[in-house]
Amino acid sequence: MKYPATILIFLFILAPMAASAESLSVGENLKLQFELPEGWEISELAPDFLIKDYAEHVLHELAEQGKEVEPQLVRQKVSERLSANEGYLYNPATGAHLIIDFSPLGAKDKSPSKRTVAASARLAGEQFKEETGIESVRYATEKTHIPGAEAAYRVEADYTQHDHAKRFTGVVGFTSPYWFFLYYTDPLRDSADSAGAKKIFSSLAIVPGS
Repeated sequence: MKYPATILIFLFILAPMAASAESLSVGENLKLQFELPEGWEISELAPDFLIKDYAEHVLHELAEQGKEVEPQLVRQKVSERLSANEGYLYNPATGAHLIIDFSPLGAKDKSPSKRTVAASARLAGEQFKEETGIESVRYATEKTHIPGAEAAYRVEADYTQHDHAKRFTGVVGFTSPYWFFLYYTDPLRDSADSAGAKKIFSSLAIVPGS
């Protein structure tokens, strides 16, 4: 069946957000695959806006404690800490971002059970409530599925930080020999970010790779 040109243009406008297949090295012979929404970027280093946001948060905490620290030093320390993560997916226009962290087990550590992973997700939610500057937290955890993961649990939270409403989605999981933590923060500046994040999470897969 053929459609008039005007109908085709209308259908194109209503088409879902485009995405590209990407992958990121997260460990020895291990990759994380995902679809990257249009307008989003991927980097192994934390974007400048995130370093700035974290540094301002730390400076705010220090000020409440009556401590004065050189802002440049705080920014440097924050940058060093964030560099330990494997990668970042983010929308530079809005600040929505996903932090990717894969941490190998220690030499004497045993692989966690599914119950232990579930408990870790619940603990992440509880600790989130205790973060300085975060208020009105409502969170829930549930089991989720990521191909290639032995266990994965999801944490969803709505909250306010310094009087700004935000949304958090986290996944705590395990794929031998790595614990992994995926932390998405949505500053709620653009409703399209929610659709983009859903596309990322629904397309996640852990696969072998150099």
